[in-house]
Amino acid sequence: MRDIQNLIDGLVPPDCGVKHRYCVLKLICASRFKENPRELFQIKCVEFFKWDLNKEIEQELDLSEVWSKWIEGGYAAAFADVYTEKSSNVSAREIYNLVVTKVKN
Repeated sequence: MRDIQNLIDGLVPPDCGVKHRYCVLKLICASRFKENPRELFQIKCVEFFKWDLNKEIEQELDLSEVWSKWIEGGYAAAFADVYTEKSSNVSAREIYNLVVTKVKN
């Protein structure tokens, strides 16, 4: 299985925690996602999606709006089709690209 810690580090700001060493948010993420990273991968994909949408419309969308667009646009269903347990051996960016391709085809 891919090192899930890299995904957690990518989601949680590097300056998180006391003197950048002890971060409760990272500990929570690690305990929640280490055994089943599916949700973490989808969160990361939504982060990429948010970035793409913001560039496209040239404004900052609220995260709740982004999640709605993710679901209503069929991206969540595509993610469910694309993601498997073996997906944790692939980067979140690659999974995101597969999701986008699936939705656009």
